[in-house]
Parts: sequence; structure tokens; C-alpha cells
Amino acid sequence: ALAEFNAGRFARAAQLWRQQIAGGDVRPLTLFNLGTALLSADSLVSASEVLERAALSPDATIRQRALSNLGLTQLRRGLRPDTPAAPRARTPGAAGSALRRGAA
Repeated sequence: ALAEFNAGRFARAAQLWRQQIAGGDVRPLTLFNLGTALLSADSLVSASEVLERAALSPDATIRQRALSNLGLTQLRRGLRPDTPAAPRARTPGAAGSALRRGAA
């Protein structure tokens, strides 16, 4: 999957990481890689969902990178002219809880 990602075949990389997860891989790094591939493939809604889960990682490095990519995903979604505005009162899932824990 990493070779596909590095070759710029993001959708294929995402497909391979999904297969790993479906096969029982529960590592936060795999979730992060899937979310990053989805972000790179411009599948922003799916990327957000996966990166929110990766941001719950006990590993501070993965958590920080997942939150960073989650922020980029939200920015890209917000810059799209066809994206409806998100409710302002809602705190983003994993990012909000990570901020409340002081983990950001």
C-alpha cells in the first residue's frame, strides 16, 4: 500500500489499507495511512471519519499527525464552493475531544 501511495496512486493505496483493516489490522498507523490516502485522493468526508479515529491513538506522533491532516481535510472541505457550511456550535469529534484532553 505504501508503494502505491508513494507512486501517487492514492485510491489504490486506500483500497489496500482498507483490506488490511478488514483483515483485522487495528493499528492506529494503518488508520492514519488510510485517512491520509483518502485525503490525497480527495475523498474528504471519508478521510475525516478515518482521521478522527486515528486521532484517538495513544501514540502522540500519530495523534498529532492525524489531527494535522484532519485540519487540512476540514480546510479543503470548507474551501469547496459546493460544500454546505458546517454548524458552528458543533465541536469536531476526535479533534474536539483531543483538545479537551489537552493532547493537541
